[in-house]
Order: sequence, then structure tokens, then C-alpha cells
Amino acid sequence: MLNPSLLNLKYLSYLDMSGNNFQGIPIPEFIGSLKNLRYLDLSEASFNGEVPHSLGNLSYLEYLDLSMYGSYPLQLWASAMNLSRANNWFEAVNMLLSLTTLYLSSCELNGLPESLTVNFTLLSTLDLSYNNFNTWIPRWLFNITTLQRVNFYECGLKGSIREGFIDALGGCSNNTLADLDLSSDNLQGNLPDSLGKLKYLRFTSMWSIGNLSSLTILDLSFNSMNATVLQNIGQLTRIITENHFWNLSRLYRFALSSISKSVIFNLSRDWVPSYSLSEITVSNCQLGPGFPTWLRTQVELSQLTLSVAGISDMIPVWFWNLTSSLWWVDLSDNQFRGKLPGSVSFGYNIGAWHLSLGNNLFCGPVPSNIGQRMSKVINLDLSRNFLNGSIPASINQMETLSFLNLSSNCLSRTILRKLQGLRKLVILDLSKNNLLGDVTSSLCALPSLIFLKLSCNNLSGELFSVLKNCSGLLSIDLGENRFSGTIPDLCEFHNLHIIGLAQNNLSGTIPKCLGHLEAFTYLGPYSYELPSTQHIRFLQHVEIVSKGNVIDLSSNDLKGDIPDHITELSALVTLNLSWNHLSGNIPENIGNLQRLESSIPDSMISMTLLNHLNLSFNKLSRQIPTGNRFQTFNDPSIYQENPELCGPPL
Repeated sequence: MLNPSLLNLKYLSYLDMSGNNFQGIPIPEFIGSLKNLRYLDLSEASFNGEVPHSLGNLSYLEYLDLSMYGSYPLQLWASAMNLSRANNWFEAVNMLLSLTTLYLSSCELNGLPESLTVNFTLLSTLDLSYNNFNTWIPRWLFNITTLQRVNFYECGLKGSIREGFIDALGGCSNNTLADLDLSSDNLQGNLPDSLGKLKYLRFTSMWSIGNLSSLTILDLSFNSMNATVLQNIGQLTRIITENHFWNLSRLYRFALSSISKSVIFNLSRDWVPSYSLSEITVSNCQLGPGFPTWLRTQVELSQLTLSVAGISDMIPVWFWNLTSSLWWVDLSDNQFRGKLPGSVSFGYNIGAWHLSLGNNLFCGPVPSNIGQRMSKVINLDLSRNFLNGSIPASINQMETLSFLNLSSNCLSRTILRKLQGLRKLVILDLSKNNLLGDVTSSLCALPSLIFLKLSCNNLSGELFSVLKNCSGLLSIDLGENRFSGTIPDLCEFHNLHIIGLAQNNLSGTIPKCLGHLEAFTYLGPYSYELPSTQHIRFLQHVEIVSKGNVIDLSSNDLKGDIPDHITELSALVTLNLSWNHLSGNIPENIGNLQRLESSIPDSMISMTLLNHLNLSFNKLSRQIPTGNRFQTFNDPSIYQENPELCGPPL
């Protein structure tokens, strides 16, 4: 047997145990702890059993050979492993004659062989989701007749659906395909007539209706299909009627999206579906303008998304009676109108819960009892409506709240001084309202808060007091307010990636400590510290940080020199110091800013990623650096109103 003492070889990168006889034992779990391995060959070594999930920890692995693994059925799990440099990976896996399950999800694979002689005789599950193949559906897939589950979700598959693909899977007498997921790819064209032959299909994530009487899950989302289905699967055209669902009594999940609302629902108001759904997702389709009355019959519903659905209506009273059992509601990007009800217990008996009503026409105040009625909510998005009044005090009772977005409304008065109950709050966005008054330091004292956006309000107070407890934040945006005072030293803000203080009444100098911000000097990936979220609105907040570090101090009353220490921020992507009263020279070593997006000559030659540079409306002097690719900065507006600055492009 393999001895765990191998773990003492901390820098081991090459391990070849092939051609041995380990007498049918499983591959030891501890091999997954040899994290520096680049080459692993366990072929023809008489291992048996399931390949341990711990192999997914071998992030540097370039070569993996498990061929002739054993005589027993083999399962290979390698999800979340970086195999981007693995050449001919599928040809190698194809040698595993006993393979029954192949999971290579999220392995950064970028190629599929166009032709292959398939050796699989027992393969029942093939999961290659979350890769980037950017190719056609491979023809050799047609020849694997033992498949029961196929998952190519979000793999970059492209082109038209090939008729032979469905013929091959549906024409075999021993075919038992039950789950097929080709969603979130780039597939186009007509849906093939032979799809109806897959009689055992229970789940399809891309298409299927009509003769598929065993179907329980229908997901047509995130492709470019032209919505034409042939005769024996229901004549789905761009207009969907209740006739398309007549034989789907077992259906319990339904998901459909289109491009530019190219799919139109034409369902009669008195239609009663033959099924009872637990999940409905309709996105970017024309479901409205009226609210779908058939939802009233879906009493087992737990998850509902009707976003960008062309609905221009008030939400009927009976709908709110369904919400006590719903854990996910997304009605965003429509034209719902009216006031939010104050007597609804959303997800009251459900542990996890999400509500998004963003980008609609809701008006009136946020219900004063929202904290009691939605006490278990985790994600709350009421942004881009016409809500007015104050933020209710009861919101402090939402102890599980993690994401709160009330931006782009007409909220007024002050921000609550006591929010200690929101101990799990991660993202707070109150921007683009009419909020006024001071912001207390207790806001940043919330232990989980890392994103704070209060821009575009009428907030005031000393900046030092506001930022007193904000050292744990990743992003802070206080722009377009009336904050005053000097910018405090930010040396303790180790995680900060976004500093937005533009258009305030700040004075004094740029603190030298700004040049020592830890996160602005780290050139590696930092996605590990970002929160995960399923909802696109909150994901956008997270992605802002992942795209680069930003300092925006523009439109204030800052004076003095640009400190030399700012050139040490090698991971800085955007720097905006315009519309101040800065003086002196541009720091000589500004070339150390390697993340700025265009190359610059001389001491600035290392600037390889310059995204934005604006030094206008200051008192900078001497000649603008010239030569090499610095000539690409030929927009004079980024240097304008600096009387003593000279040289092209001025």
C-alpha cells in the first residue's frame, strides 16, 4: 500500500506509480494533499473503486493517467480542477474501459475532440459543465448508447442542433437517457423532430414538450434557439399556448428564456394547467401585459422568477397568499405598479428566502412592518422604483439579511442609527436617493459588511467619523454627497479595493498612507474573498471589485502634491484626481502602476493595463511624459486646466 509518509515530500511534483500491483485497494485520499503535483501516473497499478474527490485539490496537475484502472466499474470525479493545460485529455479518459461516471465540471477545459472512437461501454453519467469548449456538439457523443445523464451546461457549445444527435440517443433500444442539460450555451436553429423519441427523458434543460410524457423538468433558458419545434413535440413556435403543455402532467419545474422577448405566451385567463409546479422561471419573454392568472392554481410553488416578462399590471391580492411558502421571488424588470402590501408574510415558514422587485413602478413607503413580516429574508432588492418616505426601523429585525439594495428610489430622511440587528449584512446599497443627515460610525461596525454604497444622496458629516469602523470593507462609495473634513489615514484598511469619495467637500491633502493599502499592491487573484450569490443584481456589486481597484477623489478641494507613495499601488486600475487644487509634479515612478492599461515609456514603461487616467483641473506642472505608447493618451481633456503642464497632447 502507499504510505502516507509521502506527504513529507512537500515539494513533490512528479509521481509515477504505474505498473505496480496494489491488489485492488482504492487510491488513497492523501494523494490529494500533494498539492504541488504536476504529473500523476497511477496506470496499470491494480487500483479499484472510486477516484477520491480530494484529487480536485491538485490545482497544478497537468498529467493524470488512470488507464487500466481495474476490472471494477470506475467513477472519475475531478470537478473544480484546473486542467486547462491538459492536452488530449479526453483521449486519455477514453482508455478507462470500466468508467461509469465522468465528472469534469469546472476544470477549465477548452477543447473537445471532433472525432473519437469511443471505448466506453458502461458510461452512464457525463458531466462536462462549466468549461469553455467553444465547439460543436461532438459527433462521437452519438455513439455512447449507455448514457443516462448528460450535462453540458454553460460549456460554450455552439451551432445548430444536429438531427443526428437526437436520433442517435433516441433510436437505440437500450437507451435510457433521463437527464439532458444543454442550457446556457450558444445553440441555434430548429429543434429536431426526433426529440420526441426520448421517451424516458425526465429532465431536459434546453427543450422538450409534447410526447415526452415522462418529463418532469423543462428548462429552455439561455440559448439562441429560434423557438420552432417540429410536429411530434407540440408545434412550439414563437407563440406559446396551453396546447403545448397538454400531456405534461408530471412537470414540476419549468424554465424558459429567449432573446429580446422573441417568445410570446398566449394563455387564456381561465386556463388550469394539468400539473402543479414547484419552480417557474420565465425570463426575457413576453408573458404580459396582464399578470398570469393561472399562477393561482400553483399552490405547491416554492420558487418563482418572472423577470423581463413584459408585465404591466398590479399584483393581485390572491398572489400574496402564495408567498408564505415561496423561498425565491424575482419579479424584477417589469412595470408592476401600486404599493407594497404591509400584511404579507413572505417565506415566513421557509428558512432561506429571496425577494427581488427591482426596476418596476412600485410607489409609496416601504412597509413599516417589513422587519416582522420578512424576518427570514436573506436577499432583498427593491431598487429602481419610486418608493418614498424613510427606511423603516423594523428592518433592524431582519437578522438573516445579507444583501440589501434600496438604491434609485425617492427615500428621504436619515439613515437609521441603530442597525446592530443586521449582523449578517454583506452588501448595503442606498445610493441615488434623497437621504440626508449624518452617517454614524456604527454603520460600518456591522461585522459582515464589506460593500457600502451611499453615493448620490445629501448625506453630510465629518468623513473621519463615518469611516471610523470601516477598516473591514472591500468597497466604499460615498460620492456625490456633502461629506467634509480631511481624508483620514487608511493604513488599517487592508481589504479595501474601491475608494469612491468624489464630489464632496473634502479638503486637506491626499494622505501618504494611501500608498500603503495592501489590496492595491496585490497583483494576484482575490476572488476567494468575494461573497457568492445567485442573484445577478448583487453579483454586479461583487464583480465591480473583481474587475480592479479604484481610487476616485475627484471634485473636492484637495491641495498639495500627489504623494510619491501612490506609485506603489501596483494593482491600481483607475485613478481619478480631477477637479481639485493639486500642485507639484506628476510622481516620477508612476510607472510602477502595472495594472494601468496602456504602456508608457521611460519610468512608466511597465504600465501594461491602464484603464483610466484623469488629472484634469489641477495645478500640475512640467512636461507630460512622451515616447513609446504614451502617445495613446492623446485626449487633451485628461490634462486640461493645469496651467503649468505642457507638452502633447496639450
